[in-house]
Amino acid sequence: MAFVYEKLTEQDKEFFSSFGFRDPLSWSSLAKAPLNWVTDKGRCIYLVCLGGQGYKFDRQFPPTSFYLIWNGQPIKIETYDDSTGNRTTGRNIVWKIDRIVAPNTLNVDAELLVNTVKEVFEIYEKGRSKYILSIEFVEMARPVFVEGDVANG
Repeated sequence: MAFVYEKLTEQDKEFFSSFGFRDPLSWSSLAKAPLNWVTDKGRCIYLVCLGGQGYKFDRQFPPTSFYLIWNGQPIKIETYDDSTGNRTTGRNIVWKIDRIVAPNTLNVDAELLVNTVKEVFEIYEKGRSKYILSIEFVEMARPVFVEGDVANG
C-alpha cells in the first residue's frame, strides 16, 4: 500500500484517542482528533497533527506537534514550516523537522525513519492543498530513541 491523506472515521478517532495525546498548547487537556491524517494502513503507519504555532520558522513560538504512529508506537515530531506563493501561482513549502523522538522498542533504523517522515510530510502537504509547487526539507533532525512514554513524556 501507499500513504494516503484521508478523513478519519469514527473507528479511526477511537484509535487516535486510545493514545491519550495531550494538546501541545495546553498539556492539561487531551488533544482533539484531527479531521484528516496521512495513513498507510497496510504498514500500520499514521501521521497526525496535534497543532501548535510553528509557522514562519519563529522559534519564540511552540513548534507544531505531530505524531507518527508506527505499529502502535507513537513517535513525536516537532516542526516549523513556511511557504511562499499563493493559491494562484502555487506554493513552495519549506519544512524544518526540529525533533524526532521515538521509543527504542520501535525496531526501525534511523535512516528508514527519516525517509518515512519525509514521505508522510509530502503526502500531508499534497493532501491539504492542490496548489503545491515544491516541498523542501531545509532541516531534518536525527531521530532520538528513548525509553518510556514518547506520547506524553
